[in-house]
Amino acid sequence: FLQTMGNGDSKEQHDSSASYANADEETVEDVPSLYTGPIHSLCVVDEERLLSGGADKDVLLYQWTNHVNVARFRGPTKDVTQVVYNPRSSLIHAASRDRTIYQWKWPPDDVETTGNDSHVNTSSPSPLGVVQSDASLQGHTLGVTALACDASHDNLLFSGSRDNSVCLWDLTTGKPISSTYIPRNLVTGLQWIEQEKAVLQSSEDKTLRVWDLRSCSVTQHFRARQHVQTCCTVSEDGSYFLGGSAGGELTLWDRRQEKKFVREYRGHTESVHGCRFLSVEIGSKEHNLIASVGSDSTVKLWGRESGDVQHSEYLSGAGPVTSVVSPQPGLIACSSFKGGVFIWTMLTVDTNSILWTLNVRAKY
Repeated sequence: FLQTMGNGDSKEQHDSSASYANADEETVEDVPSLYTGPIHSLCVVDEERLLSGGADKDVLLYQWTNHVNVARFRGPTKDVTQVVYNPRSSLIHAASRDRTIYQWKWPPDDVETTGNDSHVNTSSPSPLGVVQSDASLQGHTLGVTALACDASHDNLLFSGSRDNSVCLWDLTTGKPISSTYIPRNLVTGLQWIEQEKAVLQSSEDKTLRVWDLRSCSVTQHFRARQHVQTCCTVSEDGSYFLGGSAGGELTLWDRRQEKKFVREYRGHTESVHGCRFLSVEIGSKEHNLIASVGSDSTVKLWGRESGDVQHSEYLSGAGPVTSVVSPQPGLIACSSFKGGVFIWTMLTVDTNSILWTLNVRAKY
């Protein structure tokens, strides 16, 4: 069935510019920003470390729990548009507007490892210093806009570009397995569907597509929406897709129905730049939420089933908020153009009606 849910009036509105306090009302250290320009992408390495990339052309690995700049990765000559990390292969990949995908190994082979855990000396401000790219993938004719990888397919990388094409790469050879061009399919986002050899894609042609990587062909093409689809994400079980748009709304799809969307979420007043599904346990009950960020400088939490805005955080002076990830259960992290990176703990305000708030854990 079709539903339009949410009117943009948050039940809990908060301006984060006033102060930074954690759940115990302690002041959170506001570390000076390490960025010289907008951040376009944020990626989880583990519960304590995040990767980010943006207009300053570097990829930064940062340990937010104790504010350690672990390493800077260099190579791109223009803006970094997206960063991904594959924990199985220990490879970092960054897409750039210079038409190239850059690769780094982390941790480097000369860093001590024990079992599956990497041990890096984090006592100095920059333990690994600057790491230069050790490989690159070239084939797109315009800026690379999106990447997708999966731990169960660690020899593969999927990319999309402004050249209206997607490319599947063999990382063992550094060569493309296939490249597919579709007119007007300017790629805005990619998300690997876990446990499958398939990728969800959002496009400026206002649609979502599913690519089967075994045949490198489109197996699902969802009905066009009113506005350009700017980002996409997949539910943990792979059953539902979510697309954000330049018009400010998000659309929930059941992947079994390509022609009818399940629900719309309306509340952002400008373009949506990032979205993700969240599940939070309170007692023995699991609550399904959606987090979204946009050019209106807000971070919003939505009830997935109700469509209501459960919380809206306005980041005064941060400019567009560009990416949202979850480094730990109950935590979200977001990047921005002017405010750096924020990490929040999700807390309930009222356990009866299950309203939410965000308390800053770290900012850099």
